[in-house]
Amino acid sequence: MRSLLYITFFFTSCSYNTIENSTCNSDTPSFSECVDPIIVNECISCHSYGGSAEILNLTIDVNIQESVLNGTLIERINSSTNPMPPAGKLPESSLEIINRWADNGALIDTP
Repeated sequence: MRSLLYITFFFTSCSYNTIENSTCNSDTPSFSECVDPIIVNECISCHSYGGSAEILNLTIDVNIQESVLNGTLIERINSSTNPMPPAGKLPESSLEIINRWADNGALIDTP
């Protein structure tokens, strides 16, 4: 089921704009509507089974949650020496959403 979700996001990623979603602009952005689309669009191509960075598999929600709560994900996306994604820094709006989600306990909701 989750693979179907990734396929859907892959084909709609050009038209989906997270920052326009009012839920994502709130103080408590949801995982399913705000954070997961960022991860799918920016990270999954490498951070999945068979990807070049599969050591951190971000296709599993709890892995995303744990890497945010322990600081490794936020540290890497903000790194000046080895940033993720390697093609370029995430947009500030995406970083703000992930940080607000983390500040609120990085809760995983179900769509």
